[in-house]
Amino acid sequence: AHTGQLMLRRDDGKPLVVEKTEVLEPGIVQLGVRPGREGDARGAGPGDVWLEATVSAEALPGRRATKVKVYTNHPERPVLEVPVSIWVRGLIEPRPDRVNLWLSEGTQAGRTATFRLMHNGGRGFQITDIENSRPDVFEVVKMTTDSRTSHTIKVALAEGTEPATLRLPLHGTIRLSSDDVDKPTVEVPVTVSKRVDRLRRARPRPPAPRPTPAAAATGKE
Repeated sequence: AHTGQLMLRRDDGKPLVVEKTEVLEPGIVQLGVRPGREGDARGAGPGDVWLEATVSAEALPGRRATKVKVYTNHPERPVLEVPVSIWVRGLIEPRPDRVNLWLSEGTQAGRTATFRLMHNGGRGFQITDIENSRPDVFEVVKMTTDSRTSHTIKVALAEGTEPATLRLPLHGTIRLSSDDVDKPTVEVPVTVSKRVDRLRRARPRPPAPRPTPAAAATGKE
């Protein structure tokens, strides 16, 4: 389990006592408390308190933000709300975690994209199955087929499909399975959008300076 630490200290020099803690979302994070000791890192010592937040075993992959409440003996701060941010990475993880196809009529730009499927445990694996929710719109191709820790996947607009025939934006999902012993299943969202080319407005040119009138010639007749 991954743990993050935060040191708490009273600003008046008195020992801090944590009377209880409250985790608002126990399915995401668990909270522990331990007293500071002489020689602790970051200058902590007796009278200080360490909060230790540990990612819950049942937390799903993804980024999460929550809060924990800490009840203390400080007369002015009896209750502290501490924000906690966590990032649970899947055993097999897509990078990036989503695919965007940006289409323009009359051009091939934006009709293909690639992503990698990475094993965060460092084990080699093969992709055994790919489920495509919208095969009528885009196709999914494995660029690597042997057992390795990283695979490259290409997503491309289905052959014969033109942006003008689609109601965009359009959303789909790629579901990938592997032969890894833990049998993780990875889902990658796909969005197909139309690129809007915005014309740049030409900056108005400043008016040309008026010609200076010629000086009147003087002379004797």
